[in-house]
Amino acid sequence: MSGPRSTSRGLVTLACLLLPVSGLLWLVGSVEASNAARARPDATPMACAELEAKGPGENAHVALTDFVCGGDYAYEYKHHVMGDEWERVFLPVVARPRGQKIRGLATDVHVVLSARSRWANVHGPEDVERLATSETVEGIVSDYERIDDETRAILAQRYPGVDFRRCWVVEVGKPIATGDFEKAGALGTLAAFVALITAAVIARPATSRRLAAA
Repeated sequence: MSGPRSTSRGLVTLACLLLPVSGLLWLVGSVEASNAARARPDATPMACAELEAKGPGENAHVALTDFVCGGDYAYEYKHHVMGDEWERVFLPVVARPRGQKIRGLATDVHVVLSARSRWANVHGPEDVERLATSETVEGIVSDYERIDDETRAILAQRYPGVDFRRCWVVEVGKPIATGDFEKAGALGTLAAFVALITAAVIARPATSRRLAAA
């Protein structure tokens, strides 16, 4: 049979679950807000050579041009019974050479396109080919997005000598942050404190009265 104390314990448990989740949402929201502050609604046209040399400048939202695929790429996927589901592609690109084509793999990579399936509609080799041969690719040059260690190790097998930790990562098709993560974090934190206050009120011992003989 549940009583006030049982209900109070349940609310405390709920608050303990909400607080770390809210903290994570706050963290993600603050990072997204930092990116949004650097990314204007309109993309700045930028040649790959310029991004390699100077970075994105004041506007992290760029329309990348004059690039060619560096060669091989890496991709993340989930394995299902019905087949593999692609989630993300890491495609090294370099500035388009003047009057010549790249023979073999590029050896001086400074820009990597990060194409998530939900943003860039990349679900297989045909989509990667479409991305690699595009005249213009729009995306956000992230100041926090980095290529993970496992992916770097895979790419290093095909691009020896390239330091992928120092590459500019362009998140293809990524929408500019709207502040939804921060709002969710604030609501979660508020809900956690309401749960704790309610639990304290419910657990408060009731005041009883009785008659005693003098």
